[in-house]
Amino acid sequence: TRSLDEEGIPGHEKLSFNMLGHELAPGIMARRMPITRYYYRYIPQSENIKGILIQYGGWKQSCEVWEKKSNTTAVADKYGFILITACGSDYGLFSSVFKTLPGFNAGACCTTADINDVLYTRIILAKENRLRRLPVYGYGYSNGGMMVQTLLCRKIIDTGVTLNGVMALKSDPESSFEACDILTLRN
Repeated sequence: TRSLDEEGIPGHEKLSFNMLGHELAPGIMARRMPITRYYYRYIPQSENIKGILIQYGGWKQSCEVWEKKSNTTAVADKYGFILITACGSDYGLFSSVFKTLPGFNAGACCTTADINDVLYTRIILAKENRLRRLPVYGYGYSNGGMMVQTLLCRKIIDTGVTLNGVMALKSDPESSFEACDILTLRN
C-alpha cells in the first residue's frame, strides 16, 4: 500500500534509504524497523548549479502528486537548483493498514511522533550536499510548510517559503515560538 505513484516523477531519479530503530524516536514505530524512506532528485539542465531546493507537499499528498501540482521542476530549471522532492512517510495522521495518508512529523502534526522527519531531511542533505556545500532552500505546502518552518528553526535549511504552513513545534502557537527561540539559540 505504498503511497508512491508507480509512474514516479518524469525526469527525476527516485532514491531511498532505510531508517533504523535508533534513528527514530522511541515508541511504537521503533518496533516496526526498518522503514524505507523515499525522495526524488532532479538535476537541472543548467551547468551553473546555484543551490538545492527541497520541497514538501501537504498531508495526504504523495510526493508525485505534489510535484505534478506545484511544477517546481520548472523553477529548478529556471534558477539552477537541484530539486529534492521529499516523500512523507506512510504513517501520516489517520493512516491505517488499509489506507496510507502520507505526512511529515513537523512537531505537533501530521504523522506519528515516532517518525523523525528532521533526521530524514538531514540524511537526504548529507547525501546530496556533501561535496557541493550549496545553499539549501525549503519550500512547503500545508504540512510540508510546517516541516519547512521546523527545519528553519533548527537551522537545517538556509531559508524557506511556506504556503499555508504554520510553525507547529508544539501544539499551541506560543509554545512553538518559544521552542523555536530555544532551538535557534542552541544552533
